Amino acid sequence: MRRAVLVILFFSFSLFGQDFRTFEKEALSHALELELAAIRQQMQDIETKLPLFDRQMELELFGAQYKESAYRSGGSVGLKIPILLNEGELRAIAAAQSDKGKLLVRYAKAKYRKELELLFTDYVLRTKKALIVKYNEALTQKIAKTVQKLFTRGAATKQDLVRTQALVAEAKKEALQALREEERARSALEGFAQMQVDLEARFLYTDFDEKRGVGSLPFLIQEIAVKQAFYQRKSAAKKVRRIDFVLEYEKEPDQDIYRAGVVIPLTSTQMVRQQERLALMQERAAKLQLRKNRYALATRLRGLIEEAKLLQRELFEARKLVAKAQEAWDLSLRALQLRAATMTEILQARRSLLQARQSVLQTDYELQKRIIQIRFIQGAYDD
Repeated sequence: MRRAVLVILFFSFSLFGQDFRTFEKEALSHALELELAAIRQQMQDIETKLPLFDRQMELELFGAQYKESAYRSGGSVGLKIPILLNEGELRAIAAAQSDKGKLLVRYAKAKYRKELELLFTDYVLRTKKALIVKYNEALTQKIAKTVQKLFTRGAATKQDLVRTQALVAEAKKEALQALREEERARSALEGFAQMQVDLEARFLYTDFDEKRGVGSLPFLIQEIAVKQAFYQRKSAAKKVRRIDFVLEYEKEPDQDIYRAGVVIPLTSTQMVRQQERLALMQERAAKLQLRKNRYALATRLRGLIEEAKLLQRELFEARKLVAKAQEAWDLSLRALQLRAATMTEILQARRSLLQARQSVLQTDYELQKRIIQIRFIQGAYDD
C-alpha cells in the first residue's frame, strides 16, 4: 500500500500553480527585452529616414564699397536648393527598413518565447529530479526500517545497520542539493520572465509536427536586406547626386544686376565605380547568405526531427524499463524481509530503479528541448 502511495505521489505531484500559457502571456505583456527591441527598431527607422530631410537652405549676404565711385553699394543673395536625385532609392530603403524593423520585433518575440520555454523546461527537469531524490530517500528509509527489524531479531549485522543509516543520511543530503538546484532553475526562469514562478512542473510537449517546413520569418527579414542592398546599388551608380540653384543681386549707381546659376557637383567617376562595385558585392553577399541560411535551417530541422523521433522511441523503452526495475525492487525488498536477499542485492535493486527513473526524466528532457527547437525553426512562435 505504501509503495502504491509513493508511486502515485511521484507521478501526480505538481506545484498546482498557474498554467504555463497564462504565465507566458503575462511575461510577454511586460517583457523589457521586447520593449528594448521595439525601441531599437524605431531608432533605426528614424536614422534611415533622416537623409530624406536633408533640404538645408543657405542664405548669403554681402556688401561692397568701391574706390571708382564716391558711393557704390551692392548686395547679393545666394539661395541654395539641394535636390537629392536619389530620393526614390532613399525612400525605398527607408520603407524597407521600416518593414524589416517590424519583422525583427516579431522575431525577437519568437526568440523570447523559445528561451522562456527552454528555461521552464530546465525548471521542470530540476523539480522532477528533486522528486526522484526524495523518492530515493523514501526507498532508503524502507531498507533502513527493514534492516532495523532484522537486527532486532538478530538476523542482521551491526555493519548492515550502520550502512543503511549512512545511506539515509546521504539520501537526505542529496535531497537538499536537489532542492538547491531546483531553486537555481526557478531563479533563472524568474529573472528572465521578470515575475514570480508559480507553475505546475510538467513538460510542455508530447509530440511534434514532422511534416511542417521551415518558417518564413527569418527569410522575409533577409529578403528585405537583399532589397535594401539593391537600392543601395542603384543609388551608388549615380554620378550626379545633387543640384544647387544660386540667385544673386547687385545694385550699382546706374543699374541693377541680377545673376542666376546652377551648380552641379560631380562625383569622381572612379569613386562612383568603386562604390557601385562595393554595393553590387553587398547585394550578392546578401543573396548568398539567404541561400545559405535556407539550406542550413532546412538541414538543421531534418536533423532535429530525426533526433526527436529516436528520443521518442528511447523514452518508450525507458518507461518499460522503469516497470521492470520497480518489479525487481519489490521482489528484492520482500526477499530482504524474509532474509532471502543480501544487502548488496537490495541496494543494487534500488540503484537500478533510480537510474531507470532518471533515464526516463533525462530522455524526456532532451526530447522537450528538441521539440522546442523544431517549433522555433518551423515558425510556431512567429505570431
